[in-house]
Amino acid sequence: MTIHFPELAKLLENDQNKLQRVVWEFYRSSIKDLRRLEQAAAANEWQSVQRLAQRIQIGCLQLGEHDAANAAAGLAHSSAEFFADAYRQSLPQIVQTLDRAEEFVARGIAERNLPPDSAGVDITRH
Repeated sequence: MTIHFPELAKLLENDQNKLQRVVWEFYRSSIKDLRRLEQAAAANEWQSVQRLAQRIQIGCLQLGEHDAANAAAGLAHSSAEFFADAYRQSLPQIVQTLDRAEEFVARGIAERNLPPDSAGVDITRH
């Protein structure tokens, strides 16, 4: 049996229901934060960009996704002048973690044969 998000799973004593809920909340909030970060960068609102990047970083750390957390940290510390390059470099790692989180939650729903809304989860592709 593959253990997904092993650091978090260990903290949650391998309770798959708790793990699903935490991973879902990470996915839901991080997708919103990533969209807001993109909008803030387009509007040159660099304090908002830093705050949102730090929120994404913290979420990634909670899941034990250190590479994605480092990528988000790079965005948080990037100056406006270099943000576009940092974003291009960081985005794939963050998206990979979001994809894994989405797949994990979707798989859990499918295994329980529940429609997404009955589990309190709505899977929407980013």
